[in-house]
Amino acid sequence: MDRQLGRGDEMKDDGGAAKKLEFRDEKDAAKDRWGEGLASATRCSSRKRLRQGMSLPLWFAVCSVVALSHVESTRATPASGFTGTTLAKGTFTEFQVFNRLTQDQLQRLAPGFPGDTWSSLEKTEGPSDLYIQTNTWAPGATTGWHKHPGHSLIVITSGQVTEYHADCTPKVYGPGTANGPTLVDTGNDEHVIRNEGSVEATGFAVQLVAKGAQRRIDEPAPKTCSSIF
Repeated sequence: MDRQLGRGDEMKDDGGAAKKLEFRDEKDAAKDRWGEGLASATRCSSRKRLRQGMSLPLWFAVCSVVALSHVESTRATPASGFTGTTLAKGTFTEFQVFNRLTQDQLQRLAPGFPGDTWSSLEKTEGPSDLYIQTNTWAPGATTGWHKHPGHSLIVITSGQVTEYHADCTPKVYGPGTANGPTLVDTGNDEHVIRNEGSVEATGFAVQLVAKGAQRRIDEPAPKTCSSIF
């Protein structure tokens, strides 16, 4: 069984040279974040609690929320230089839509289609909110790490953007790029989209989420791609 390495443990490389491995235990990092939040919570002094006539259990609950909120805010990676605007929003009742074109239909309707059939299926359970977004990235801009509780269809109309997931593999999208100007966000998968070029990038997104759900959820950078945000 492998033994977990601690601070100061050594590992030898192929040439036999010793290398020191130093890392911070995740628990220590979590304690640090909690300490930051706790420092913020201490602003809820007992003097203030007594002045307001607040019970001890209620005071503790309020201050705990303050501490946890502070921890989450320090972990999130907010957008910078990125602007997303909702052009339209509508609520749909539960629906199921299926379309299919045969080879004969494709020959008449879509000559040159790369296949014998085309089909599309979308099914929801319960009401859904549909968003139509316009997005703009200034040079060097980033959406920050985030996820959506539903899928998105994205079209980049000008410039180029680079998308990263937790594996930290860059994928470039935009007119004239190898990946083309379109991408699909399947939802519930954190990602970040950046403009690493020198010109502005623009695009549109259509997003479908459960009725009343938060459209965007900010996330911390994953450990496997912490240098990108």
